[in-house]
Amino acid sequence: MCRPMVQFYVDSMRVKGRKPMPSTRDQTIETLERVLNTWEHEYGVTVMDEKIDGLTGAKIQAWFNKASSSWKPATANHCISILNPFLRWAAKMDGEQGDYVQKDFSDILHTQSIPNPEYLPEDQRPKDKYFSVEQVEELLHGGHGRNQKRDTAIIAMFLWSAIRVSELCQVTVGNFRNGAEKNVVKVLRKGGMWKDVKIGDAAYKYVEDYLKTRKNLSDDQPLFMTTHGMPCTRNQIYKCLSFKQKEIGIATGPHALRHTSLSTLEKETSPSVVRDIANHRSFHVTNRYTHSSEEERLAALNALPWK
Repeated sequence: MCRPMVQFYVDSMRVKGRKPMPSTRDQTIETLERVLNTWEHEYGVTVMDEKIDGLTGAKIQAWFNKASSSWKPATANHCISILNPFLRWAAKMDGEQGDYVQKDFSDILHTQSIPNPEYLPEDQRPKDKYFSVEQVEELLHGGHGRNQKRDTAIIAMFLWSAIRVSELCQVTVGNFRNGAEKNVVKVLRKGGMWKDVKIGDAAYKYVEDYLKTRKNLSDDQPLFMTTHGMPCTRNQIYKCLSFKQKEIGIATGPHALRHTSLSTLEKETSPSVVRDIANHRSFHVTNRYTHSSEEERLAALNALPWK
């Protein structure tokens, strides 16, 4: 359940003249609710149905400085790209209680250009998004805790389907189990088309092991839920995966698992199969997701036929 103001804003959103996809709406709501909660609890801001009271530019800057201290540049830019349009919209709105905000605060925060990793010193470059077999095995079989089976099942779904996190959040128990005979789940994919996502056989064991831990299971429930019985959002999935990834010392986030899956597939099958599994329109986009490790590059050089 989100605030009426946030719901009103999301209902009025248009992207290139059209309503945004459900995944974009959900992500916008999740980000705005998280920001507004922090403003209310830590910065003395009051958010009503038609008014944000007590908001100042200094508070926005103070919040951002604190919040972004642990963020990657891309994460900070993404948050700003959602927050600033909302602030511009709020500045133009007026209701029975007056203006939603006293001025347009969208000029406080600015997205930053992210340097090309190739031009950074080696020690400042982001970790490789392509994991080794040993690292994948550690993700799947290492660790412990009450959410271990759920987190392992999430990892398995990424590895054996290369599904996007926004698509995984759509999947229900019934959707997963009803498509098991054909190894598919139906999701609204990036681009706005409903399509079947293929799932490798090995993923089903991990997911079913997790579902056995759930009580009062029904087909309409989300496939992955929090310990409090709420649907897992993309942010929650990121958090549960990044904790395990940081322990191993590898790149964080679910997208790195998609990179790993597609890179490994590229070495085992044809480029067209990888492109279609990734749901890309061209090989040019797919090429951004396929990588090799230092060990593989050295092995390839050492395997050259001349003596």
